[in-house]
Amino acid sequence: MSRWKGDWLGEPPATAPPVLGAEPAAAEELVAADELPDTIYVPTERRYENAEDEVVLELRPLDDGRVAMLIFTSLDQLVHGCGENQPWVAVQANTLPTMQVYTEADLVMVDAELPHELRRTAGGVR
Repeated sequence: MSRWKGDWLGEPPATAPPVLGAEPAAAEELVAADELPDTIYVPTERRYENAEDEVVLELRPLDDGRVAMLIFTSLDQLVHGCGENQPWVAVQANTLPTMQVYTEADLVMVDAELPHELRRTAGGVR
């Protein structure tokens, strides 16, 4: 979990989809390669109603001790990868390198899928 104060786009974040099992990448490489859509979706700790709120991104520990920031190329991908109860924010893809540095995530995983036992339930985290 890491706090990030930045701009999120569109409607206030709602509930959320692929991540673990995807190939890790460096944020700068993803942005430079122009492989991401203009808007990406990032899991958060809770739902946000106000664009002025400080956002707490949800980071995931990996078995090897590194910490991953999950991002999704569409809302459908986010729901597929994290489940429909996952809160999220939509941000411009060009902010990804800054978010990775600020959150101190070791790597970024794009459209990865969480095992069902790690997904949020209607009442919170399993």
